[in-house]
Amino acid sequence: MEDLQINKVFQIENYYIDSKAETGNYYFIDENKTLWGEGKNEYGQLGYWKKGEEDIFEREPHKIAENVIHVDRGGFYFTIFLTEEGHLYGMGDNLNGLMGMDNIEGRDYFLNPGSVVTEKPVLLMEDIVYARCGNRNIVALKKDGSVWWWGEFRTTSSKSGKEEKSISYSQPVKMLEGAQYVTCSSFCAGAIKKDGSLWLWGNNTFGSCGINSGEEDFINEPTKVMNEVKMVWFDSMEFNSTQTPSIHQYGDNPEKCIYPYVTFAEKEGGELVACGYEVKGKGSVERTYTLYGDILRTGDAVNGEDFEPVKVSYSEVFQPISIAQKDRDIHLKLKGCQYGWFPEELGEYLDTIGMRFKVIDGESEGEQVYYFVTLDNYFTFYFNQSKELYRFSSTAYGSRDGKILIGMRKEEAERYLGEPIEEVVNADNNIYSNVIYQKDDVWFEIGYEYGRIFYINESRIEPDIW
Repeated sequence: MEDLQINKVFQIENYYIDSKAETGNYYFIDENKTLWGEGKNEYGQLGYWKKGEEDIFEREPHKIAENVIHVDRGGFYFTIFLTEEGHLYGMGDNLNGLMGMDNIEGRDYFLNPGSVVTEKPVLLMEDIVYARCGNRNIVALKKDGSVWWWGEFRTTSSKSGKEEKSISYSQPVKMLEGAQYVTCSSFCAGAIKKDGSLWLWGNNTFGSCGINSGEEDFINEPTKVMNEVKMVWFDSMEFNSTQTPSIHQYGDNPEKCIYPYVTFAEKEGGELVACGYEVKGKGSVERTYTLYGDILRTGDAVNGEDFEPVKVSYSEVFQPISIAQKDRDIHLKLKGCQYGWFPEELGEYLDTIGMRFKVIDGESEGEQVYYFVTLDNYFTFYFNQSKELYRFSSTAYGSRDGKILIGMRKEEAERYLGEPIEEVVNADNNIYSNVIYQKDDVWFEIGYEYGRIFYINESRIEPDIW
């Protein structure tokens, strides 16, 4: 909540991003203004690329650049960063000319990502004070207040369901002037002018641009949608990443607070409003679509089969909302659980702390099984044949004592757990490993992916993972 700068005077430097964890990569700017990155590098998104080394994964922080004040990453393919001198750099996949490079003639960049990539950070623009990116587009704010956008938005079939549409520019295009802030997502882009007016453009299929565009899916030019606006966000109200820098990307990350196709805004005075997908309030609507673009895919849609219609609700007008800070220490509430508890005792405890669960009772591979799993699938509680609780398992947050966290490096975990007792590395590669530790009277089985924790099992019984 504090990072959002609600009810504070607007200063652009308060919205610089110095920590970004997303889709297999982690970037951070240290106290010396040095940018570091780790994780995937198949498109050169870590600032270097050599032919034949497309599958490199950096487990340790790799130094990218100095004198950096801001970094952003919108998806799988590329990263941007801003220096003190006002130079905007990009690194990664060129896509539709995002990195200022020519595409290979006849190669579809979307079907063939990696066709054209940067070998080192490339200078995109100068005299920039702020910039953001979605997974296929970039928006930049110059010192003179001009707003520049290029790339493309995620597509969808038209509201009539007859053709797929988008907006696409292969090089920076001036969109408007007199701005003090810009941002974008995979779906929309926006700017706040110095007079406090909010201007949006992009995919308006679900009212994300805050106006009624009739049968038109896209708002092609920046359009004024509201006055007296201090800040705007797309999809998620955050600047620095709130999630841990875990490189494990399968399944939902519980620390993310993502609301796809929703636009949030703070008005002068602190009032918060939102519009878009599943936003309800006075004037919200329901509509049935047959969509076949990048979003809301339904049905099999293979071998020429049609997509099934889907009914969605959304608001084309900004509705008043309230926000609350998410509890990111849920795992600590489980510290009160006791080994040896019977199911009734655990169920009562979970009810007390408000953790919803379901009971699994049956047979698995010929063995009788009985366990509780929370409805978000982040925690599992296992019982022995006497139906006594003997093991806790976590695929999110961390251990019950809070000492070990999902996404933590192996070296950091072992400063607490000590030397491993046994370790098994995946026979096909060295990406995954399962390691056994004993801390006091508790056994820990930790799963690592590229040297970072992605699951934690703790038990009073020595685990057998082989």
